[in-house]
Amino acid sequence: MDYAAQVDIGRKRSDKLNEDSVGTLVFNEVHRDRRRASAGVFVVADGAGGYEGGDLASYIATTSIPDSLSDLVFRLSRGETSPFDDLDVPDTVTRSQPTEQEIGSEIQDAIQNAGTLITENTVDGARSSTTVTAGVYARGMLNLGWVGDSPAYVINTGEETIEKISRDHSPVSDWVVDGELDPVVSRVHPDSNSVNQLVGNMNFTTELRQLPLFGDDIVLFTSDGLVDAHKEKNRELYEKFSRSNDPESVKAQIKETVITDEEIKEIVLSHKDDFDATIERLISRANRIGGADNISMIMFRDPSRPTIAEAGKTDLDRTYGEPASDAVPIQDAETRPLPDPE
Repeated sequence: MDYAAQVDIGRKRSDKLNEDSVGTLVFNEVHRDRRRASAGVFVVADGAGGYEGGDLASYIATTSIPDSLSDLVFRLSRGETSPFDDLDVPDTVTRSQPTEQEIGSEIQDAIQNAGTLITENTVDGARSSTTVTAGVYARGMLNLGWVGDSPAYVINTGEETIEKISRDHSPVSDWVVDGELDPVVSRVHPDSNSVNQLVGNMNFTTELRQLPLFGDDIVLFTSDGLVDAHKEKNRELYEKFSRSNDPESVKAQIKETVITDEEIKEIVLSHKDDFDATIERLISRANRIGGADNISMIMFRDPSRPTIAEAGKTDLDRTYGEPASDAVPIQDAETRPLPDPE
């Protein structure tokens, strides 16, 4: 498995604090040069609450979740021995294979446990919380769980496509899905940094999905610091769009001030064999247009799998479009919750 991860502080954080964290746990196994088994856990967390809040919360999430899911990774890795049936591997060596429901439950439990640890270790008076996007990958299947608005993408290098495979837990995302807000304009909506759910000192629900991955798929997990690097221009452009007699021209201006999914795809495709260079390029682009928040990313792929063309799945649509559950929005200036109402 190929993977890389990096965190950048950005350029506009007045407190000079990096509240993002990333965590990876990867197992690779090669036997007889006939099969390379890969499995791993990948976690991105965008913390909220400062040194004693978000900084701690994201650290706990990205360390405790891989720890909680480590046994699951080895079960997924060691339970598949069909390429070596002639080896007659004893049952005491292999591991029972978890079902999709069991995998989902373990991801939910791991994220819930992270929330409990965050709550238990929060300094009095602090509001520690974090987004979490966590993926468990093994043998061509990605099991994804997330809370908040740190997006996940799949970029296919053969078909040259990009699909957002998570959906932000935010009111703006709900309005887009409901057809009430244009997807381009949503990027500069004044509430574009509001989130419905965070892991930590509040109730939350982990959303789950499972999807197939292929040898020419690249998965990208990122904090919203990549797609919201332009934040300070949000209200100005949104109000201009609202007043304009030529909204299409304003939408074109918006596209010039944000990092679009299409631009993410082009940067990934141009450096598809060097993940470190790809991440550096994405971070550099985000910082050039504002760098308004911390930027964290994980990229990974399993080149041992058949490509999407070899698998005959070129018409596969993995884009996520289901509405998120309703919840009370939490205002997110830099993924920071509002104070408790008096």
